[in-house]
Parts: sequence; structure tokens; C-alpha cells
Amino acid sequence: ELNSLLGTINLAKEKYNSPKDVLHYLGQLNNSFQALTGIFNNIIDIVQIETGAFDLKQDSYSYEDFVKLVLENTSSMCMDKKIMLRYKREEFFPLLMVDQQRFNQIFYNLTYFLVNATSSGKEIFFSIEDKQVRNNLFIANFVFSTNDNIFSDEQIKSLQTLFEKENLREIYNCDGVNLVLIIAKLYVFMLNGKIKFLQDKKAGLSKFVISLSVPLAKKSTQIKSEPKNYEDSFASLAGKKVLLVEDNYLNREICLRQLESKGIEVVQAVDGQEAVNIFK
Repeated sequence: ELNSLLGTINLAKEKYNSPKDVLHYLGQLNNSFQALTGIFNNIIDIVQIETGAFDLKQDSYSYEDFVKLVLENTSSMCMDKKIMLRYKREEFFPLLMVDQQRFNQIFYNLTYFLVNATSSGKEIFFSIEDKQVRNNLFIANFVFSTNDNIFSDEQIKSLQTLFEKENLREIYNCDGVNLVLIIAKLYVFMLNGKIKFLQDKKAGLSKFVISLSVPLAKKSTQIKSEPKNYEDSFASLAGKKVLLVEDNYLNREICLRQLESKGIEVVQAVDGQEAVNIFK
């Protein structure tokens, strides 16, 4: 993954006079950084699970969040391999309460595996099936499938064996399966859900079915947490002065440029002490 990042950066440099090509390579870099971030998060969570320090943080989560953070990211990965992602907009998807990072990581891991396994020119399909609300829970099957015949009998057996595990130690020690799928299974297990791998030979599809029961957000939360996108959040700060505290020069420079481009006046501090001094 690191070699991929360096190679993509060099390609972008060579195409500096072609904005379209540079944007394409920036998209590839974004996908690679997402994958690396996911790996780091996975490693941290494995340690936390083993030490008993794993904790789920609940926050409101909308369908727009799912589209932006999961489906658009998957679509970008598919485009890089000339794979078509097909899905229909969901009309019924209530506001939920989930640990956004871990919830998204389930789908990042599964789609990362599926996209890498699927051949160029094929298709990946996504749907949310058997949706219902019961006992203040949104119950549904999240289904990713491919029309590429990519799994051998041995791989199918390994996948089904992993997804049938209901014990943390057994999940860890499952051999012959990609690590990202083991992590996805761990997250689903911690969320009291299930994953199945199915082959529909008649339709020519291989399916990953993630069955989850997710708490609904309370009405008060729904009012306060009306979905906002990235641009709306910045727009509300236009014309205001903000204090940016960051000890890393590059991070500070990136934040500064983003904030100033949205009409925000920025005062900078390199550490907490300087920030306190500014307020005095």
C-alpha cells in the first residue's frame, strides 16, 4: 500500500499540467489512505478487544452518511478497476445510533476484499433487504454481491467456516481467510450481527449478507442531528474567527487552507500553551 501511494504521487507529479489526471490520481490516493487508516484502526481494535478495552461509541447515523462514507467510497474503488457498482437509493432508512467508525469499517473491509477479488469489467451490486423496525431496532440485511465467478470451493468453505464462528478466539484463529474479512467478522460479532456467504449459481452471483439489528436514534437526537454535509458545516462558520491548534506543520497548513477557502478567519497556535496565551 505504501509503494502504491508513492507511485501514485509520482504519477500525479508527471501530470501536473493536466488537472483531470491529477484529480484522478488524488482520488486513488484518497482510496489508499482510506485503506491504510482502516488497517491502523483494525490493529488498534484487535488490541482493545484482546485487552477488554473495546468500547462502542454511539452516534447518530443517516442514510446520507452511509451513501457518502460507504457507497461513494466503494464506487471510487470500483472505478479504479473499471467495475460498475450498482445500487438503488433507499426510500426507507431511519436515523440510527451506531459506532460510525466500526459500522463503516465492516463495509470498507468487505468491499475492499470484494473489489480486489472481482475482475475488471464485472459488476458489484448492493441492496438493503428484509427491512423492518421492531422493538426500537432497524433490522435489515445489507447485501453486496458480484457477478464474477471468483471463489473456488476451498475459498467458499473457508469463508463459510469463518462466518459461522461465534467465539472471539475461534474467529482470530481462523486460517486461510483474508485478514480484512476476519476483522469485519469481529466487528459484526461485537455488534451482535451475523455475516453469511452465499452462492446463487442460477443467477451467477456470489453474495455477502450482513444481518444487523441497529438501535434507532431517539426523536430528540433526530431533531438535533439533522444530516449535514461537509460543505454545510463549513458554511455555518463563514465570516467567523476560529483558533486552530495543531503542532504538526503540514496538518496545520492543510487545515488553514481549507478553513480560509471557506471565508473563515484563522488564528494559529502550535500547542496548548500558545493557545491559552492567545486567549489571555
